[in-house]
Amino acid sequence: MDREKFIKLVSAGTLSSSAMMAVTACATYRYVEARHIGKQLEVSKSSFGEDTFVLTRNPGSNAPIYLGKHTDGTYSALSLECTHRQCTVNPTGKTFTCPCHGSRYDQEGRILEGPARRDLFSFSVTTDADTIYIQLPT
Repeated sequence: MDREKFIKLVSAGTLSSSAMMAVTACATYRYVEARHIGKQLEVSKSSFGEDTFVLTRNPGSNAPIYLGKHTDGTYSALSLECTHRQCTVNPTGKTFTCPCHGSRYDQEGRILEGPARRDLFSFSVTTDADTIYIQLPT
């Protein structure tokens, strides 16, 4: 392979690799408003639209709360604070990944890969016809 072909090949690989990292880094998540009343957050079910999950602010932490909507009509809420060094984990498909040290968690917040040693914190969730109630820890 001559020098010109080599440079073009390396440049193309670098550009496509950089573009993929930029797309991943620019991933955005939809935040919804939650009413903070007493020891709970209230989120309207209609705020999901067609999404299977949304994020909301956690008044007790810098890390948001992941609120998932399941196919059976139930909901779950997880803190996105990594239990290793308190970095904010990212939803990545059916798992959560910590960008700081690589810990991975499954959809229920259970550890798949360390260095974290504890599962993500799971909030108790109840619902009525229109609202999801996330119970905050005391």
